Formats: sequence, structure tokens, C-alpha cells
Amino acid sequence: MWGSLLILTTGICIAILEAPGLWRARRRKELTVFILLLLLGITTGLLQAWGIRFPTPTSIITTCFKPISDALLSLME
Repeated sequence: MWGSLLILTTGICIAILEAPGLWRARRRKELTVFILLLLLGITTGLLQAWGIRFPTPTSIITTCFKPISDALLSLME
């Protein structure tokens, strides 16, 4: 509970500090990327705080490229 609240509070504080400057400078694309990455970070933090396991980027990459690696290794034998 406290971890979730801390993550949300930190995310909101970061948005309050950074977003207005990007908006005033008319950097809409940067603001969009900033918001998306902030939401991704908050979501990841909340999932970890709640104890929900999700795959890491390394395991996703390994799952995608393992068949290619196996095929290439079998060709070289």
C-alpha cells in the first residue's frame, strides 16, 4: 500500500516539475514521449510493488531469438 502511494506520488511530482516546461516550450513530441515513458515507469513500479511478476526485456529477447540461434547452430554442425 505504502509502496504504491510512494510510486504514484513520485510520478506525479516528476510530471508537475517537468511537463509545464515542455508545454511552454511547445515541445509536444518530447512531452508525449515523456508522458509515455513516465507512465511505463509508474506501471512497472506498481506491478513490482504489488508483487506481480512480469517478464524482463532480456527474457523476451531470449524467447524471440532462441529459435533463430538454434537453427543457425544446427546449420553449422
